[in-house]
Amino acid sequence: MVSKIIIAWSFFVIALSIGYYFVIFLPTKERLANELKQQQIEDQQILDRKHFEQLQACIDTANENTRARWDLNCLDYGKDKKEAGCTLPGAIADVFTKENTDAQELCIKKYK
Repeated sequence: MVSKIIIAWSFFVIALSIGYYFVIFLPTKERLANELKQQQIEDQQILDRKHFEQLQACIDTANENTRARWDLNCLDYGKDKKEAGCTLPGAIADVFTKENTDAQELCIKKYK
């Protein structure tokens, strides 16, 4: 009789262990794994957004530097920078355009 009670309790403990595993442990483990994966996705999105903002700021700076140098050269040629259509001689304009393109490419290499 005692051995039957021990066997019954053993099965009961085993059943409780299996129930705990499937009802409590496994869902918690999956939930934590999903939360971790979601956090990694959010962290990557934040990093991507930060890189994009840095890239845009770098490109904006390159454009502003080129515009400032262009305006100074317009003044050197006796043209008012506020005057519509301030054009520079082709060779100078080509140099500024190339330098601006190179600066933008450096930004892309740096932040992508």
